[in-house]
Amino acid sequence: MRDAIRLSQLLSLTLVALAQSQTVPAPQTDSVEPRMIRAGSIVTVKGLSLSKDRIDEVYLTDHRFDLKVKVLTQGNSELTFRVPPFVKPGRLQLLYLTAGATPTYLEQPFFVQILDAEESLPATATPITSTAPPRPAPVEVASTSPKPPVVAVAPKPEPPPPAPVSPPPAAIPVREVIPAKLVKRTSIALSNRAMAEAAKFGEVHLIALVRADGTVKQVKIVKGHPLLAQAAAMAVREWTYQPARVDGQAVESEVPVLLNLHTAGH
Repeated sequence: MRDAIRLSQLLSLTLVALAQSQTVPAPQTDSVEPRMIRAGSIVTVKGLSLSKDRIDEVYLTDHRFDLKVKVLTQGNSELTFRVPPFVKPGRLQLLYLTAGATPTYLEQPFFVQILDAEESLPATATPITSTAPPRPAPVEVASTSPKPPVVAVAPKPEPPPPAPVSPPPAAIPVREVIPAKLVKRTSIALSNRAMAEAAKFGEVHLIALVRADGTVKQVKIVKGHPLLAQAAAMAVREWTYQPARVDGQAVESEVPVLLNLHTAGH
């Protein structure tokens, strides 16, 4: 459905450009560096018409979920943005939301590969060559005297070692686990554009990382429209929980958050 909307937007933009003989070029990407990065890294984009009056927002997309990134610097021929620290590993495509009276999503033919924390960045290995001279092959000299016959005696088989005796498994203690519980929430503030999108894409899935003192340390966006998910994540960071407990001790825990923003009462 989203791909169909984008295709319709691109066709409409082309017709308007032809009708008005628009002289300002559309945003164009020439290079993206680096291509293989980890979450939290900074990416540099070079091209044409990249300024704020041409590009309103920048996203990374896997064609199922559009993740809005934070733009650090933005000029006509270059912009930089930071990849969110909670993004999952995978191959993501660059996506622009244009500025102006008719915002349009423009997919760019450039991708970045988000590496896992255990993966290493590619490096060029230097081959190691030996400078030692080659050793001459040994020369076997034939003997003229007859060799005595060799008689092979089979060794006596050794008895197998005794099988180790495994100790009985230790009893696994049963622990009392109480999940975190929401005690105070902050309402979600939506812009007019976000409220319009909420009528169609109101469901947002988040994961809140709750500290041992009940405050929210971090919010991960799992699923949802970018405008709605960003607003919901900002509100959830202000929520307060009764922390999770293990054997009576408060601990840090992850709490799934499902929000439905179709209605005004959120």
